[in-house]
Amino acid sequence: MTINGTQKTKCKSKIFLIEPAEENMYMTTEPFIVGFAGDAGEIIDLLDFFTHPELYQKAPRVRNTQGLVLTQSKKIFQFTNPTNWVQINDKCAAIGSGSPYALGALNVGASPKQAVEAAAKSDPFSGGGIKVLSFN
Repeated sequence: MTINGTQKTKCKSKIFLIEPAEENMYMTTEPFIVGFAGDAGEIIDLLDFFTHPELYQKAPRVRNTQGLVLTQSKKIFQFTNPTNWVQINDKCAAIGSGSPYALGALNVGASPKQAVEAAAKSDPFSGGGIKVLSFN
């Protein structure tokens, strides 16, 4: 299945840019990038929830998916519940099964792209393509 031109596969991380409306349930009103790790079906539900929250009375329940958010002002949040974000006060963060490898690489000076490449070498569920996104 394809959403916004991105192929969805089980246990692969996917990243999307969300521009929330002025009034919303998110922890921010500024544009943010959200990445997911986990179950493809849950990722599709979460993406639909983030892009069309007015269609939902409550957030979709997720059991096997994590999210990582980067706001335009460079705040980092992590979530397992899409309406309960926890701010991360470190300079970098990672989610998913390859996160220990990626964080280790980041902590010794690797770029985010190099960190994902390092994780993909050690974790069979990491990788599957790398896109580097940033706010201008």
